[in-house]
Amino acid sequence: MPEDESIEIRIGHRIREMRKAAGLTQQQLAEASGLSKATLSKIELGQISSPISTFSRIAKCLNLTFEDFIRTSEPMSYLLIRKDDPRPLASQKAPYGYRFELLGERWPNKNIVPYMITYDPDPRNKTRPNFKHEMDEFIYVLEGSLDYYYENEIFFLEPGDCIFIDGSRTHGGRAHGDTPCRALLFAISKK
Repeated sequence: MPEDESIEIRIGHRIREMRKAAGLTQQQLAEASGLSKATLSKIELGQISSPISTFSRIAKCLNLTFEDFIRTSEPMSYLLIRKDDPRPLASQKAPYGYRFELLGERWPNKNIVPYMITYDPDPRNKTRPNFKHEMDEFIYVLEGSLDYYYENEIFFLEPGDCIFIDGSRTHGGRAHGDTPCRALLFAISKK
């Protein structure tokens, strides 16, 4: 795939490739993952951004992990990313209250996947985040402040604070106040 394609398109193509390899129709995978066929089609075409939890549900139905959708085959012993290097955005908009950049997309070992995540303020959104997936997360706040929801708890995090969570439990963050919150997020495979 061309290097200038968006990450949504690359992941979508990979999902379609893996679905076909598994011998499943879009309808079968959509039903198994709790999505509509139209939504799965848009994901495969890279037309919509989806949270990691959606990708994880799709991966689980294919007996894969989210990492399998972003894995590259390039052999490497290190990956250097300069501050001015272009980074693929995993989401251009913040339909789920956040957007993120993949920091290690080209790294072949996806047991740990680093992201730069930006939680955008949205005072109108009072919905409690309820993401779940099969990876643990470590989040380190860099700028702004964050209300982090984990099951029935709410944690207020400021720059320098961090939290390590079991991603299979209900979780998610919202920017606290009217300024964005930027954080490093490491998604860690349980395998």
